[in-house]
Formats: sequence, C-alpha cells, structure tokens
Amino acid sequence: MLESFRVLTGSELIVDTALSTGVHGVVPGLGSVDPRGYGRLHRHCFEGEWDAARAEQERLLTLPGLSGVGDSTRTGPSSSTVGACKAAPHLRGIIDCPVTAPPRLPLTDDEVRQVEHRLTTRRLL
Repeated sequence: MLESFRVLTGSELIVDTALSTGVHGVVPGLGSVDPRGYGRLHRHCFEGEWDAARAEQERLLTLPGLSGVGDSTRTGPSSSTVGACKAAPHLRGIIDCPVTAPPRLPLTDDEVRQVEHRLTTRRLL
C-alpha cells in the first residue's frame, strides 16, 4: 500500500534538496514561468548531477522577483505573484488568457510590461 504513496513539494526554493532526499516530484508555481529550467533541474537531480542541479536551483531562485511587480498600494503580494505567474506564460505564447480569478486583482499593463522586462533580462522571452 505505501509503495503507491508519492510525496511532492510545491516549494520553488528547495526543489534540489527535496529531490535529493527522495521526494518523487515537484509542483512549483514558478514552473509556469520557466518550465524548461525546472525540467533541467529535475533531470540533473535524477541523474545525480548535484553540482549542475545546485547551479540551476540558484538560477531559478532569481525568478521570485516577479512577485514584486504589483503596486503594493493597489494589490497584495498574492495577486502580484499569481498575476506574474499567469502573465509570464501568456507573454511566452503558452496560454491565451492571463486573467486571474477573483478576489485577486489583475496586473495593470505597466505591471505586465515589468514582467516582460524581467523575462527578457533572464532570457526567457
């Protein structure tokens, strides 16, 4: 019965560590921003390439900066983070609609441009 039990983590910050300790997989929200990066990280971990995994994990740790695009006088960090995680795949042509569900507020055009700039500087666009 326990053989079918699987452990996943949603924390973007410890993917390499979690996989090194036996976690079966990950569901990071930022995977929608840089799915190839998380794919590389996963592959490095399962192939035992721990130095490469750590380097990719460190690179991916720069992505949470996307959560700061929302104007804090208008919206909270949750709306900003979810908005950025929806805007990024929209800008990359992966999803058609970046709308977030209420009560989260959508990003403004200027905030979406900030996401675009951050993706461009990270060479994700």
